[in-house]
Amino acid sequence: MAITILNKFALGSFIYLKTDAEQLKRQVTAVKIYTDGSYQYEVISGIIYSYHFECEMSKTREIVEETIGE
Repeated sequence: MAITILNKFALGSFIYLKTDAEQLKRQVTAVKIYTDGSYQYEVISGIIYSYHFECEMSKTREIVEETIGE
């Protein structure tokens, strides 16, 4: 059975997490595919691996401002 994914980030590419206050540079090391057809990227920063959906990732640094109260 062949599977085709139209993913935005290639293996080996560098990304940033949109909600990461430190905006650490991370590298895509794997794509994890689930039985329901969804997928997550495995990314690494230093020796720390984590999994994220495509909507959480960006090719450029993102400035996220904290809102306290209203």
